[in-house]
Amino acid sequence: MNRSSGLAPDSVDKSHVLYLISLQDNKIEERTPKFNEGDTVRISSKNTPFLKGYRQQFTNETFNVLKLVSTKPPSYLMKDEAVKVLRGKFYEPKMMLITEE
Repeated sequence: MNRSSGLAPDSVDKSHVLYLISLQDNKIEERTPKFNEGDTVRISSKNTPFLKGYRQQFTNETFNVLKLVSTKPPSYLMKDEAVKVLRGKFYEPKMMLITEE
């Protein structure tokens, strides 16, 4: 008996697909977006998973959040200072908010 689905492994067949998918959707928690449209941010310059060190890890260039994409977890479309839209979506761990001083 599987503790998350309540079904025995040998009793699962194609008729249980929608039920099992609904169980997975319920496990994903809704998070409120950390950034809003128009926020000024920097993005991560390195893509290595276990990067450590004393060198700068975010770009010097600033970007603006163009649009919040409703995905789980939230992702964002970005534009640079020249109003050129960047390709791809960015997730919150790769972004850092810049506070206006």
